[in-house]
Amino acid sequence: MHEIKTVKVNGITLAYREYGSGDKYLLSTQNFFFKDSHMALLGQPPYDYHCFLVYMRGYGESEHIYDETLRDYAEVWGEDLMAFAEVMGIKSFYYTGISHGNWAAWYIAFHKPELIRAYVCCDGITQYHEERDLPGPLKKMRDHAEEYVGNKEVLSRVAWIENWPTENPQRLKRRKENFEEHLDILMHRKKEEFCLAYAGRYDRM
Repeated sequence: MHEIKTVKVNGITLAYREYGSGDKYLLSTQNFFFKDSHMALLGQPPYDYHCFLVYMRGYGESEHIYDETLRDYAEVWGEDLMAFAEVMGIKSFYYTGISHGNWAAWYIAFHKPELIRAYVCCDGITQYHEERDLPGPLKKMRDHAEEYVGNKEVLSRVAWIENWPTENPQRLKRRKENFEEHLDILMHRKKEEFCLAYAGRYDRM
């Protein structure tokens, strides 16, 4: 049940993983998920959510994007997730999001709030700004994508980083595992996954 599946929505292919069963739905969308992310764990005992982790258009085994036109992907990813829910027969759902996943959820919250039973924004908030280009580090990655593809030395500097102090051995172990898993994900990314031209209209702080 946890293997990657695909479904056609909005004329494109989205990849997803499914955990749990029943009608207590929890959805999340992101450009990658750790294998034991909290979204996945909520679909396993002792919890009872029916979780769908949807890989965003442009990443992983979802359909890739080769068009480099700067656009508002909060709308694209939000509309994709709403279409996914419709195809799956899901009339409302809980949502938990991190980083890019919050863009999609805020879009849905503002445009079709009746779909969301509850929304947990796990990091940052969203502010509305006029459409503009990406913040510096993401713009650099997009504009120099060829330098990142398969480059372990460079990708090691941008893979999952947790700097807050801890001496807890379990936390340190998990931190190391997160870094290694994310580095592996980045090492398998294609050039187009690094240079997705999305506008920073929905900013995180």
